[in-house]
Amino acid sequence: MNRKTLFLFVLLLISALSGASRASTTQNQWLVTVQTKSAPSIFNYQGATLTPVTEAQVSFASANSDATPTVYENFWGASGKPLALQRYEPLSIPPGDGIAFKIVNGSDQPFFSETQLAVDAVLRIMLDAQLNANPVLYVSVPSTTFSDVVSALSQQNFIVKDTTLETPLQSAALVIYVVDYSGQMKSTLYYPQ
Repeated sequence: MNRKTLFLFVLLLISALSGASRASTTQNQWLVTVQTKSAPSIFNYQGATLTPVTEAQVSFASANSDATPTVYENFWGASGKPLALQRYEPLSIPPGDGIAFKIVNGSDQPFFSETQLAVDAVLRIMLDAQLNANPVLYVSVPSTTFSDVVSALSQQNFIVKDTTLETPLQSAALVIYVVDYSGQMKSTLYYPQ
């Protein structure tokens, strides 16, 4: 079984197992933040081919309080490909609670590889959320990288929902709502079954 077929199978299985409905949760109860930054000192030696390296730290906190975020995982990647993952804590979000994602870039104009790593982290955490029956309500991104996030999702075989045609999202294995911080730019993407 190739990697793409396995990924599709996992998405279908998760979609079938998840009984939580996006419509039943009207606001996010948890915020999962993906903070990216350049990590130039990692693998910085003569002849290194895994550069430049980017780090994405994933943390979560209740959206309804001033709770201190809990660091969940760190991802490292190079050239748009994930290299390593370190998990610190379980994703201790109660089943059925809604989750919103927020991507925070380390600079105003991050490299596309940094955006790719952030999107990869979001997709991996979304799978964890689906296994825990947590509906993912939206992914909030900086307006400067909005189109890069949509492009990175498209590279992962997500399809942008056409607003002029009626796209059957009920048959989609996974739906992602992307919005910029201001709420001005919005896009719906889905992974078809």
